[in-house]
Formats: sequence, structure tokens, C-alpha cells
Amino acid sequence: MQRVYALLFLLLAACCLVGQCQQSCQANHAGPNCDPLCSQRGSVTAPSDPGGYGQFLAFSQQTACTRAMTLQIDSHCGTLTLQIDSIGTSPTLTLYSNQSATFVTPTDPPNAQTSYFVAKYNVDPGQYVVIPVADSKSCLITAQAISDLSVVIGVVSGGTQSVYSDIASKELTSGVASYPVMHAFNLPKPGAITKITFFQNGNQNYGMNTAVRYRCAYDVYAGYLYTCSSANSYRYMAEGFDENGYKFMRSDRMPCIAAPPPTTSTPPTTTTESACLSGGTLVALRECLCPPFYTGSRCETMMCYNGGTLMGNNTCFCQIGYSGTFCQDGKDCGGFGDPREQKTCVIQNFGDPKILNNPKFRSLFKISVWATRIQPE
Repeated sequence: MQRVYALLFLLLAACCLVGQCQQSCQANHAGPNCDPLCSQRGSVTAPSDPGGYGQFLAFSQQTACTRAMTLQIDSHCGTLTLQIDSIGTSPTLTLYSNQSATFVTPTDPPNAQTSYFVAKYNVDPGQYVVIPVADSKSCLITAQAISDLSVVIGVVSGGTQSVYSDIASKELTSGVASYPVMHAFNLPKPGAITKITFFQNGNQNYGMNTAVRYRCAYDVYAGYLYTCSSANSYRYMAEGFDENGYKFMRSDRMPCIAAPPPTTSTPPTTTTESACLSGGTLVALRECLCPPFYTGSRCETMMCYNGGTLMGNNTCFCQIGYSGTFCQDGKDCGGFGDPREQKTCVIQNFGDPKILNNPKFRSLFKISVWATRIQPE
């Protein structure tokens, strides 16, 4: 009998070596890694291109408009369009190729206006750096390219069990935890989506590697729930590799609504000029670029500095020693207006933030938080 058991064990081991045995997964899971199995396959539609500029690749929303933006161009990209919108005067930008270590020349004369600058390029796959130049306290840089490779992003809500749902919304819901789900069009194997990132008011607040789902139209997901707040604006960025090994990025905004979304996906409404509050500027017929001290999808929310707290009546409750509408004035610094101007130094590494004007601190720490030197993200 022992010989029989030994023979059966050897046969089982041999089957596993040639891939004939499978891991046993719990219910609603499948595949070699026991990933989620959708209860019923839904549907997903490739995005349209109403503007004619192609897929959104990347963006950079900045308060000082001094940082360079890294850009990955994949083998599916055609004509590249770069645009900078700025609350300032006559912004410009340049494109630098890391492969050839040269600046790239636009295919046509750029469209340069008082508040925006648009240029088109023919580029090869690889990594590039977009360098903005703007006399402004805030700007938005966007990159688009004609491409058949597109990524559709949605979210499924309803707690941890929603990971088995394939009915995705194109809108986040304020205060509701959701799983990001994705599908790539025209991305042959071994190309894949590998990471999803969300940005709140231009700053990253979620980043997660992806995994697969089975029997799902949205066949890629991030296994960590994400929650938004309707007082803020949101964008996402999906990253991965194409079938030729080049990195790709696909990006766009994602609304965060206060009311529950419908059971079927609906396109977000177009922002109108009158919807931008607090002196915000409508850019690309899509969203509001906010002036200093304001944030939110419509620039409706005040920003409180130096540890101030935003109250229900949209006013700032300031920490002891600070005053002003936005808590921007410090008792040791005097009234200096915008706290982001170069004449202030902000030290945040030693407990509560402190604003210092003392030249000894500037010399000792050798910092200027709002310096204009270009720094890649």
C-alpha cells in the first residue's frame, strides 16, 4: 500500500511540473493567482476624441509653474500636442528628449496667446521632459497624442464585494469607497496596465499596482478602495507597457459627485465659463484653473494656510499667531499677502509649520520653498 501511495505522489508531482495541476481557489476567484471572478460580464466602450488631439497622456497642475513634467511616449503615439494654460502672461514650454539629449522642434509654429500656449510635435517612442516657462502662480500642463491605444477607467462601489461587479461608473462618489477598474483597447499581449494613480487638486493621494479580473469587461483592477470628496477636483493616470516594451501613460479627469451615480455609466457634463467661481479660469472647455487661495472642481473652496481650519461658512479659523482671510499673515512676519511668494520660508520638518523671515534661518537651512529653479517631478 505504501508503494501505491508513493507512486500516486510521484504522478501528482510530475503533473504539477508540466502544468497539469491547478491551485484550488475560493468561490468567485480564478486563475493561477486566484484573482476575482466577475458575477456577470458587463460592457465597456472605447473613448471618443471630440477635440481631435487624441488621448490624454499626462498632466501637471502647479501652483508656481516651475516644475518639469516627465512624459512617456509609447509605440502607438502619433502627433503629440502640448498645452500650457496659465493665470499669468504669455506662457511657453519646451520639449526635451532624454534619448537624443536634444530639444524637439515643433512641427508647426506654436499657437501662443496671453493665457495659453499650444505646440505640436512628431516624436519617437521614449522618455521626454516638458519644461514650462510662465510668469504665473498657477498653471496646467497637458499632453495629448493621436493613438489607437486607449484606457477606460471606471469605479465599482458597494464595499469589498463590489470587486466582483462589472457595472462601473465613470464618476467617483463623495465619501463612498470604490475599487478602480480598467480596460485597455488595442494593447496586444504582453502589453499590460501595471499601475493606477489618483491626484487630488493636482497632488497624488493614491497609487496602486494592478491585478487582473476574470469574466470582466473591466478586466484590470486595483485591489485597494479609494474615496474622494466632492469639494476637490480629481484626475487619474494609468501606466503600463505596450507590446513593444515602451512605457505608456493615459490620463484624464474624473468627477467626484455628491449624489449616488446612476447604475449605468454616463459621460460627465461639460464645465461652462460661468461655473468657475472665485476668479477661476475655464481651460480646454473641461475644468477650472483656480487662482491662489482657492481649490475644488469649480474653485469654490478656500484654502487655509499655516494650519488653519476651513469652517462650514467657508471661512478660515486660524492658529494662534496667524491672521488674514486665509491665515496667510504671521505675527513674526507681518502681513505679506500670498504665502507662496519667494520672500517667505516655510519649515515643515520640525512639528507645526512656521513661517520665518529671519535671514539667519534662510542662511542656516539654505532653503527657498517657492524657488523658481526647474525640478523634474
